[in-house]
Amino acid sequence: MEYTPDKLALSQLLLDSNNYRFFDMDQYTPVAQNRLHETSVQQRAEDLIRLDGKEELRALKESIETNGYVPVEILVVEPDQYTKDLYVVVEGNRRVAAMHWLKKDREGGSPIPQDLINTFDTLPATWVESLALV
Repeated sequence: MEYTPDKLALSQLLLDSNNYRFFDMDQYTPVAQNRLHETSVQQRAEDLIRLDGKEELRALKESIETNGYVPVEILVVEPDQYTKDLYVVVEGNRRVAAMHWLKKDREGGSPIPQDLINTFDTLPATWVESLALV
């Protein structure tokens, strides 16, 4: 397995709709890998992340809003095998969901600084070519 450091934009990141944290949730339904890029699938993943820990996600969102995104733990992604220039988040789904939430709040008129949202265009990440076990 090879790890490649990179800087990726939030718009290039797909939440993992089949995240292991969802498996025990009644609302979880497995999603085909070739559908991960669909808007409705990504919204469902965000909804599941919120259901899994809404208060934790709110605290994370507020921390990013107050302190900016601090990449203490780097995002780990793998290239989406069906969509060019998109990456599935392996580690960091809650952080990505919190950034999406902030961006949507900004687009909805909340006074979130555009400078903060702009930092989401160069997120430090490392990507792995494949996590498939051989």
